[in-house]
This record gives sequence, structure tokens and C-alpha cells, in this order.
Amino acid sequence: MTQGRRAAQRRGQRPTTAHVLLVMLQQDEESATVLTRRGVTEVPLLQVLKDDSLEEPASALDLALERARKIGDAMGDRTIRPIHLLLAVTKDPRSAAHRCLELVGQGVARVREEARQVLGADGGLSPDRTPPPRPASRIPSRPMGARQPTPPRARRSGRAPEDGIRLALRGEEGMPLVSARAETAARKSSSAAAVPANDATAPWVLDPEFFPVLASIARNLTELAATDGIDPVIGRDAEIEQVLDALARRRANNPILVGPPGVGKTAVVEGVALRLANEKDESLRRLIIAEVSAGALVSGTSVRGALAERMRRIREEVQRSNGRILLFIDEIHAVLGGADGPDDLAQELKSSLARGELTCLGATTDAEYRRHFEKDPALARRFSPVRIGEPSPEAAHAILRGLASEYESHHSVVYDDDALTSAVDLSVRYLPERQLPDKAIAVMDLAAARARRRGAERVDVAQVAAVVAEQADVPVDRILERDAERLLRLESELAARVVGHTDVIHRISEALRKSAAGFRGRRPLGTFLLLGPTGVGKTEMAKAVADIMFPGGGMTRLDLSEFSEAHAVARLFGAPPGYIGHDEGGQLTEAARRKPYQLILLDEIEKAHPDV
Repeated sequence: MTQGRRAAQRRGQRPTTAHVLLVMLQQDEESATVLTRRGVTEVPLLQVLKDDSLEEPASALDLALERARKIGDAMGDRTIRPIHLLLAVTKDPRSAAHRCLELVGQGVARVREEARQVLGADGGLSPDRTPPPRPASRIPSRPMGARQPTPPRARRSGRAPEDGIRLALRGEEGMPLVSARAETAARKSSSAAAVPANDATAPWVLDPEFFPVLASIARNLTELAATDGIDPVIGRDAEIEQVLDALARRRANNPILVGPPGVGKTAVVEGVALRLANEKDESLRRLIIAEVSAGALVSGTSVRGALAERMRRIREEVQRSNGRILLFIDEIHAVLGGADGPDDLAQELKSSLARGELTCLGATTDAEYRRHFEKDPALARRFSPVRIGEPSPEAAHAILRGLASEYESHHSVVYDDDALTSAVDLSVRYLPERQLPDKAIAVMDLAAARARRRGAERVDVAQVAAVVAEQADVPVDRILERDAERLLRLESELAARVVGHTDVIHRISEALRKSAAGFRGRRPLGTFLLLGPTGVGKTEMAKAVADIMFPGGGMTRLDLSEFSEAHAVARLFGAPPGYIGHDEGGQLTEAARRKPYQLILLDEIEKAHPDV
């Protein structure tokens, strides 16, 4: 600390933790090794220190020293080492050293993790968080009559103690208000009295010291919801209520969200987290949703038995929380999928769910639910399915309006109201393969990203149409043109291309205008059988309609004279199940799937086999 103050005086600046960080990099070998491994070097750090706006609270140095002393005590060190101080400054987001590490190297989280590995343990408290005293009746810290353990000496490996969960209560300045240990609670009783312990807006925190596995691999959705780290969830109140009802059940209280990709299954879980963060019911308000992916569960478990050991530790941590931790596993079929996933992990999860040792939320698609859950009745009865359907275009409009402010803040642009409406309408019309609201949000996001890169401050309909045109392979002029204008002049444009067939042109135009007006149900815009001898202009008429209605090559021509055998039907629709290539699709189905807004010409239809 003294060297840091001297370094600040030489530079004519007020001493901050950033100067202490510079001294550690220059003079302490252990800290320098940690910093250089994570890309923190002297030259860029000096450049950051030149910024006069790099300020911190006046108490930051004293707070860092106090935290370093606590870390040293927890590790059994009688003296404070620079590595303790380095770990301490990484846990204070308001310190100048913390902001320097955000700008230089690989980031604060990497430096913090490297320092923890050097120390061989968590080394103290979570950033800016101090745990409250735990009720002894719910989660005893040690068996009755057990002696108070002595703090261990510093070690290179080992697990942190796993004996509790804590709630970080923050004041307006983000300072810790309540302590977990009895002696610290006594020292800070005045601060603890500043905020009541049942503050409903306080985020729940998974302490790495007590929950090492979940804290390292899980994403705490409840904490993110309480700190405005989750986007608002709009139009899913009914589904959120169904999930909360399922969680309140005594048996089969494991909701599983079932729906096609892109309809917002994960968003519903985030909405549940937002509801829990503001829930008045004490039994629900105290719940923590920890999102765990299948990849995070199996990473680093190549040794036989390591995966089962990790699952056992997760189960112990969930049990220790007295039912407060809920695991959310997205794409849960990848975990419970039998041959497609790790067998030992699936069996561990199934047995834990059967014994009621875990409360789990899952998300999967309809096909995967039928494949893995409905075929296993013993597994299906552990879950309560909640169906998540695609929202209507009107609901998607409301969702985009609710999310617009978040994307405007991210891209520094402003959306026109018509741009949000066109993002939904055009994506529904030209991108039928994907689902709302995902495809409309993707269009809105990409349009704003392009507008920002090109120096625009507003996102209008033309920019949204350009994104949809690129994804649907349709000319942007065709998307921006109104259907009514094009259909009104359809006869004159067809007459300019095809001469001498006035009656046919009139009948085709009338049929297309009637279909465009909405009198067609779910059928195609028009289906025509053009008859006549060779050379009168049947194919040319089809090409003219395609050029006017779908400019830019919106036609697929299939010569049916090549389909004169009965088995040739497989070329159109794909091979039947059991044959090679049954999952690849056919010429007709693939053309319609890749480009649904087009004209399909079945030429020489009389030469095809009757089965075709």
C-alpha cells in the first residue's frame, strides 16, 4: 500500500487501488505471474492510469486492505500477501483497480479465477457481498456438540466448505450490510440494522465458498432478475402462472416447458425468475433458479466416475439449501436422452428426481418430448408439462414494443413504430420456417446493428425489409411494394409479355386478386392448369406471372417428363423411411422449404407417371 501511494505521488495523482495494482505487477512475482497469465502487462496499464476520470470512493483502499486481511485469515496466513490484496480488489466493482482489469487483459473474472487457483481456495467473500447470519434451525453450520474447527493452513487444492447459503443484502451504494459469521455480525450490527433482513428486493447469491459447484457452472437467474439483468417478459403471464403452480405442488413439482424452437421457453423461465424476485409469498420469494447447461455438467469430467461425483455434489448442495435451489436445464433431452447423452448423468438425474432430491425445470421441443419422455412413463410422471405455443402476430407486436428500449439502448438507435410492425409482418410472410417471436426479434436486432454500423440513428421499414429480403432471397423492392398496387396493374404487365391471350390473362389476374383479398383460406395464392398445344405460350405465361409476382428468380421449374416411372415420386418428396436419404427431402419439398414465396411450374405434366 505504501509503494502504491508513492507511485501515485510520483505521477501527481491521488492514490487509488489502480496504483497498488501497478506496484504488484512491477514488484511482486506471485501477483505479476497471475496478471501476466491473464494478459495484464505494464504498458497498457500505464496508459489506463493516465485517464484522470479513473476515480473510486475514498474508502476503497481501506476496504481492499480489510478484505485482504479477511482472505488471509480464511487461508490461515498470519501476514497479508500481495496476492490476497489482488484478489480483494477484483471483488470491488467500484474500485479503480477493478475498472483497470476490465480494460486491460482478459477481464476481471479471469484474473480472479487465476488468483483463486494460486491460493487453492475461494479465499473469502463474493464481490461486494457479505452473508447474513443463517437460522440455526434450518441449516446448522455443524453437528450439535461439535467443536469449532480451526482455520486450515493455505493449501494448493481442496474444496471450500459447503455448509450454507447466504443472502446478500445491498444498500443504495452496494456496500455489504449483513455478515454471515457471528463475530462479523457483531462488528457490523449497526449496518445490519440499516436494512431489514426480509427485504424482498435483495438478490439471492450462491456463495462459492458454500456452493462451489453450482457457483462455478450455474447462472443465477433470480439474482439477475433482482438486479435488472434480464429483459422483460411480455405476453406470457398464463404460462408463468402454470409454472408457478407446478412448483407449488407437493409431488411432480418439476415443470418442463414443451414447444417448438424460438417460441420463448427460456424467456418464460426468466419471467418466472422475475416473478420470484418480486413475489410476496415467502415460500416462493426465497427460491433460487440456477440455470445449468448439459455442456457445463459434463465439462472436465473425462475421468471415469467424475461425472457421477459432480452430480452427487450438486445434489448435496441442493439438499443443503433446504429446497431453495431449483435447477433449470435447457435442452434437457440432451441430458436425459439415453444414447444421445451421457448415460451415467441421465441415470443420476433420474434417480435424484425419483427420490425427490432435486427440483428441476426443463425445456425441450415437442419432438424430443415425444421421443424421450412419453416413451418413458416413469420419467414422464416426474414432470409437469407446460405447453408453450407460438404467439400471435398481435402478441409478437407487443413483445417487440416491450423489448425495443433494450435494443435501442444496446445499439444506440431508435426504432420507428412501423419498423417494429414490419419486422413481425414480413417475418411471418417470408420466413415461415422459424417461429415468432424469435424470427421477428432477430430481424429487429440485425436491422439495428446494420443501422448503427452505417451511422444511422433510426431504424425504419426499409432497413427491416432489407434484412428480410436477404434472408428470404427476395428483392427488397418486391417486399416494399404494396400488393394492391402490383395486382391492379397485373393485367397490363402480363399483356405486355404475352400477346393474344386476353381472356386467359384476365382470368388469372382475377383469381390472384381474389386470393390476395383473403378469399383463399390456407391454400396457395393460385393454382392454374394451363392447357393447349405445343408452342402457344403456356410456359411463357408461367414465367411472366413469376417475374411480376416474384421478381428476382422466384420460380422453380420441374420437368415431369423425367418422372415417368412410379418410383420417381421419391425424387419429388424424398425417400420413404428406411431407405437411404429418407431425411434429405426431395426436389419439390426442398425447393418449397428453402424459398416458400415463389411459383412452382410443373412442366410437361402429361408425361409423368400416374402415381406422380
